[in-house]
Amino acid sequence: MARYSRNYDRLGRGSTDRVFEHSDGSKTIEQYASHRWAPGMHMQDGPRTITKIDPDGNEVSRVVKPK
Repeated sequence: MARYSRNYDRLGRGSTDRVFEHSDGSKTIEQYASHRWAPGMHMQDGPRTITKIDPDGNEVSRVVKPK
């Protein structure tokens, strides 16, 4: 199972980057375009970029999914 970690900015809010660390050493990073909390807005609003990184730290693929 992938290990899940969440980054926090200096104010202690969760950032929109989600990092999944896989058992083979590779990582999947999900980044969301919108990063401000506002009434009625979710962190997942906006396009999402999914980056896959192999165990050596090389970027394998980058996919941008629409909203």
